[in-house]
Amino acid sequence: YNCPECKRVFRYRACLISHTKTHINQRPHICVQCNRAFKDSSALNKHQRIHSGSKPYTCPLCARAFSQSTNLNRH
Repeated sequence: YNCPECKRVFRYRACLISHTKTHINQRPHICVQCNRAFKDSSALNKHQRIHSGSKPYTCPLCARAFSQSTNLNRH
């Protein structure tokens, strides 16, 4: 799937759809606590962990918890 704006190629249609949001400045998902806006709901959900303090990703070796899976993987 090719992006008509920048010609970037994606294997899945869903990835192209998500990518096309980068070309428009539409951010319909608003954080109710700080009014920060996001392009998709998953980014908003990840952001809201800052306010809630939720750390759902736990290291199986040392039990250290992280708010994002990428931080756990880096650890």
